[in-house]
Amino acid sequence: MRDLRNIPGPKLLHVITKKGKGFKQAEINQTQFHAPGKFDKTTGKVFRCDCEVGKATKFQNVFGETIVELARQNEKIVGITPAMPGYAIGLLT
Repeated sequence: MRDLRNIPGPKLLHVITKKGKGFKQAEINQTQFHAPGKFDKTTGKVFRCDCEVGKATKFQNVFGETIVELARQNEKIVGITPAMPGYAIGLLT
């Protein structure tokens, strides 16, 4: 990070992570286990939410809409998203 900070001009830091390291079900299905809620750690079975579906706004939707709104007002704002299918789509529309 110090080296990157000292390089003049635009920079790109690409971080590669391994989802589910040590939890086989999450290694196999990374998208499902990105934020599954409650699940059985032995079987990997995801429990259905007791809440009303669609009632609560998801954090990623609030973040996405807010960062786009702010970026329209300030061209210096940069958004960083995880390389996960389906999570950054809203930021592009």
